[in-house]
Amino acid sequence: MAHESSPRAALTVGLVGLGRIGTVLLTALGRFAPDVAVLASGREPERVAGAVADWPMARAVDPQELASTADLVVLCLPPQAYRAWIEALAPTMRPGAILVSVTNAVTLEDLGRWCANPVIKIIPSPAHAVGRGACLLTAGPRATAEQVERVRALFARFCRPVLTDPADARIASNLAGCAPAILAAFCASFLDANAARAQALDPEALRAMLAESVGALAALLDEGASFEDVMRRTATPGGTTEAAIDALAADGPALCARIVEATFQREAQLLGIPPPRSSPATPGTPVRG
Repeated sequence: MAHESSPRAALTVGLVGLGRIGTVLLTALGRFAPDVAVLASGREPERVAGAVADWPMARAVDPQELASTADLVVLCLPPQAYRAWIEALAPTMRPGAILVSVTNAVTLEDLGRWCANPVIKIIPSPAHAVGRGACLLTAGPRATAEQVERVRALFARFCRPVLTDPADARIASNLAGCAPAILAAFCASFLDANAARAQALDPEALRAMLAESVGALAALLDEGASFEDVMRRTATPGGTTEAAIDALAADGPALCARIVEATFQREAQLLGIPPPRSSPATPGTPVRG
C-alpha cells in the first residue's frame, strides 16, 4: 500500500491511554511518521512510560501538559471513561486543538457538548501498526474541512483514511474496523477444519499456507482484481474449489446477515438507544468489487 508523502508542518499528537488502540497508533506513528512528536498519558503512568521508552519521538507526560500542548488529543480510552477525561482535559486544551474520538459508542453530539474544541472521530485498525488498513474519519462538531484534512493527511502516512457520513458509520466500521477480526475468525475456523483432517502436515505449516493465501488475496486486490475475479481465476468448473464456494454460498449470506445485525444491536446497547429494525434482503447485484 502506497502512503502519502509531502512537506508537513510540525505536529504534536497526544495519546490519552496506551491500551490496544493507543499502542497501535504509537507504533504506527513511530514507524511511519517519526517526525511527529507524540505525548502520552494515561491512568497508569509507569505503564505509559515503559511503552514510550522505545520510541524516540514519544514521551510520557501528565494529562494537563498533554492537553495544553497537543494539536490532536486522541482519546484511546474505554467509552465509559470518555466523559470524565474530557471534562478534565478540555479546560486546558489550547484553541484550535482537535479532540479525536476512537469509538462509535460515544456520540459526536455528546463529545461536542463536553468539549468546546473541534471534534473528529476516527475508527482505526490494528493493521495500522504495519502500514495497512482503512481508518474511518467523521467530522464532528466545529471541525472544519481544513482540520479534517490535517487529520486525514497524518493517517494517510500509515493507512487508507476514508471520510464517512455518520448515516453509514456502522456499516463503514464493519468493513474497515471489524472486518480484519471477522476475517481472522473465519480463517481460524477454516484452518481448524482442515487441521482436523491433516495426516502429515503440522499446524504451523498449515497456518503458514493459509497466511500466505491471505496475503496473496490482498496483493491481487491491490492490483485491481475484484473478489469475483479471484474466485473465477481459482475455481475450475466442476472442481473442488467450486464445490467449496458452493457450500459457502449455501449458508454464507445468512451468516453474514446475522453478523451485521449483531453489530447494529450491540452498538444500540452501547449508545442506549432503541435497536434498529432489521433491513430485509433486497434483490440486486451484490457489490463485491
